Amino acid sequence: MSDPLNDLAKALSGAPVVPMAQRPSALTRARGVVDTVNSDGTVDLYLNGGSVAVPADVLQGVPVSADTTVDVLVDGSRLLVIGVLATAAGRPTATGHVATNEPIASGAVTFATLTKDFAYGGMTFGTTGIVVPVTGIYHVSASAYWDMSGAGLYECLVSVNNTSTNPMVGYLDTSSATYPYNSIQIAKDIALNADDAVFLSGYQSTGADKTLYNGSWLSIHLVNQTA
Repeated sequence: MSDPLNDLAKALSGAPVVPMAQRPSALTRARGVVDTVNSDGTVDLYLNGGSVAVPADVLQGVPVSADTTVDVLVDGSRLLVIGVLATAAGRPTATGHVATNEPIASGAVTFATLTKDFAYGGMTFGTTGIVVPVTGIYHVSASAYWDMSGAGLYECLVSVNNTSTNPMVGYLDTSSATYPYNSIQIAKDIALNADDAVFLSGYQSTGADKTLYNGSWLSIHLVNQTA
């Protein structure tokens, strides 16, 4: 049986009218797993047993890699990623610690050598620091565990790329050796560029070598990607 409205449309336009798909009455929430991040700016996402290509900008600027789990809303054929659920492969995060006691000479900012605890989401460990994969705002925290057996200024610093760039500084000025062992801890959100190297550094002004102990550490994770 023919459709009178369709017949009328054919008569008026000479071409059949394709009925519009009805919009779902409600968004469907689902969970997908990233299969591949493609060079053309799309992400292959396993969803409901199949693989679909999702524009990278739909990920709302959150860097992902294979095996990242994402939470999505499905509206017809449109996908909106509303959250990255698995940080193990996706969100950049890393922590390293000082594995052996290190002598720090008086009067000079000195990089501490870090041993990797973990690094995910493109984070890598350089010669002594942590290299970030993308430009953004990162939360950085650090702890310097000092031998403070001499009077002077002791500092815990986070340095970026070189010893003269120190966006984070914590210090303790001691006038005696009453409390020879102390930790200085600092934390802050800072802006970093892709491939910036972040270091845990120490400084002291006692006039003699002092020890930065192996309880010291540096931790970084991405808060918001900005480019």
